Amino acid sequence: MPDTTQVPLVERRLRWAGFLIALGLIVQLMTFIWIHPLAFIGFAVVGCPLTGAGILLFLYSLVLPPTIAFGGLKEITGGVNARGSSSRSLPG
Repeated sequence: MPDTTQVPLVERRLRWAGFLIALGLIVQLMTFIWIHPLAFIGFAVVGCPLTGAGILLFLYSLVLPPTIAFGGLKEITGGVNARGSSSRSLPG
């Protein structure tokens, strides 16, 4: 099993998105096999939200700027805050 503590946040989100999509598709496939009126309820209430959540998490992880995903604006701007002064000179 790979060490997940060193995996970037974007990759962890993509793994969760893939897991949710796969789980939702498995539930949806199982409801196609089951011939019962409640199969549609399982499809609509369980399968579709799992797949939708996976798709939304996937899109969110792609759209999210890497500065937020990897620890804030200090990483890109070198510690300069919105006023233009260095954040290293602030007390505390």
